[in-house]
Amino acid sequence: MDEALYSTYLSLRSSIDMSELLAFVLEHEQFRKCVSRKTEQIRQMLTTLIRARLSSLYSDFRNLKTTNPNGYHANVTAWKTILSAAIAAGKGPDSNKLVLTANDDLVSSLQTRECGRPLALGVVITEAVHSKEIWSLDAFLARQESIYAWSYVGAALNWGLVKVGVRGQRVDTRGMLHGRFVVVKNVEEVAKHITATIATRPSLIDRIFTTDLFASELAPTLSATDLKVLLRHLSRDNPVCAYSGNTIKFLAPGEPATITETDTTIAHLRSLLLSMSIRITQLSTDIALCTARAQAAVASKNRSVALGALKSRKTAEGVLATQLRTRGQVEEVMMSIQTAADNIELMKILDRSSKVLKGLNKEIGGAERVDSVLDKLREETETVEEVNRVIAEGGVVIDEEVVEDELEAMLMEVKDAEREEKVRKELDEIPAVRESKKHADLERQLSDSLKGMNLGEKEEGKEKKKEEGMAEKKMVHAS
Repeated sequence: MDEALYSTYLSLRSSIDMSELLAFVLEHEQFRKCVSRKTEQIRQMLTTLIRARLSSLYSDFRNLKTTNPNGYHANVTAWKTILSAAIAAGKGPDSNKLVLTANDDLVSSLQTRECGRPLALGVVITEAVHSKEIWSLDAFLARQESIYAWSYVGAALNWGLVKVGVRGQRVDTRGMLHGRFVVVKNVEEVAKHITATIATRPSLIDRIFTTDLFASELAPTLSATDLKVLLRHLSRDNPVCAYSGNTIKFLAPGEPATITETDTTIAHLRSLLLSMSIRITQLSTDIALCTARAQAAVASKNRSVALGALKSRKTAEGVLATQLRTRGQVEEVMMSIQTAADNIELMKILDRSSKVLKGLNKEIGGAERVDSVLDKLREETETVEEVNRVIAEGGVVIDEEVVEDELEAMLMEVKDAEREEKVRKELDEIPAVRESKKHADLERQLSDSLKGMNLGEKEEGKEKKKEEGMAEKKMVHAS
């Protein structure tokens, strides 16, 4: 529903005389889930739809179980969801949040001027009991085995009774079923929250409580009846704690579900610390009030009142000092207990570790087995090296000395070339050597030129001689 639509709904609701429980019920989504179509149509038909929904749920719909099973179960489911949520929110006839009190007061608190009383509320309670969504309070507390327990024998017996007609799916729908019933869903939600909180407290002291300490720290909104139900569930159905008398202990993994004398002592010490802290807070407040009263009396020049206030403050300060010393001593005792508990846990861990090491050493087989394994490993390694050596001998034999000599010769050539280049550069830097080098280069060029000229003259002489010889041959041939 959008904002405007919901405002219209609220105005309609305000026009109806209703109890707090009825107001909660009417605001629940189960009563308004039918209004989910187009907004315009909802605005036009809002009053009709809400009244139709209320009429359906408030009517005697028991006959729908045979004529319209889907409608019957939809109405029953809606009522069970609404009642569970209303009880969890503290809107029931009493202060309980885990226990539903089904009586005429419950029916009267749901009565409206338009629809009257919910006529089929009795069948809703009966169906919830039949499906084990709610349990009779006395049966829940007295039961020894878990409410989740299931056995083949019980299932077979129930099946047989159904077959012969002694027990079946029929539910007595006549009248209102009176009594106090544990709402399992609500119990499970609270237990889940408390278990998650305890999981953040690993130390032994933080997991032990008296009943009053548990109620004040972890379940401040629950009634005494709710607290009994919750502790029964936590110790039996979801076994995360043990409790005996006034002592409650949440269990560590693998810890037996027993309360020892040490647990009881720790619980009483924690309760004592809490009461002392409350007393110290009260004394501090009293001292502040006495101081303020004395100051006011001094301002009004009322000597007797000022003296009385100062005497009261001195008395409270003396008691406060005593309480602070006592609390410090109790805290030291608690710290010693916590240290001892930590040492016990450490010894358990060390003991388990020694057993693990013993098992591992036994699996290893001792030092002799290790020596034997290492000897075998060395033998196998030597065998592999020998095989590799044989394979290497069967291939190309390379003379290492020859390779080394060739490498040395190559290195010497490189060094000689570097040395000659260095000497040449040094000589080039000397002027006289540079000039002589230039003359030598010039003479070499002239010599090369002269050689070229001589070679040219020789070639010309050879050509002339060749031509003369050819002319003589022609003349002889002609004659």
